[in-house]
Amino acid sequence: MKHSAWIIIACLSVVGCGGVADVKGTVSYKGQLLKFGSVSAIPPGGLVVQGDIKEDGSYELKGVGLGEAKFMVYCQDPKFTKTVTELAEKSPKDGKDGGGKGGRIASGALTTAETTKVIQQNPNLIPDKYSDQSKTTLKHTVVRGENVYNIVLE
Repeated sequence: MKHSAWIIIACLSVVGCGGVADVKGTVSYKGQLLKFGSVSAIPPGGLVVQGDIKEDGSYELKGVGLGEAKFMVYCQDPKFTKTVTELAEKSPKDGKDGGGKGGRIASGALTTAETTKVIQQNPNLIPDKYSDQSKTTLKHTVVRGENVYNIVLE
């Protein structure tokens, strides 16, 4: 009897208790397909799985735990990323740490007043209720086999 219990425990630890499946679909906001961003799924008792939104509005998540999962969508303004990167690469006035040359970011570059002001702006182009784990209402039950979940944001 002891050996059978250990075999069952070993099998469950190898394959996982509930299993996983892939989820794919599209993401639209106000009737338009999103061209960039990311989709995350938080299955019950599982690890977060994230994937990028492609230019055609599609996404695919591999290995999402089975059961009802919360979904989140984040769509960061590309201008925000560009601005923060440019500010981070600015040379410091003292020039002690390479000034962002060679792909390095100068120490303190992200703590300037100018950068702080930019970072405090919300770069998410869709309402926070879709990207905040505690607020999202996006849910889908992931089952074995094919899962298509087209996410429609208002």
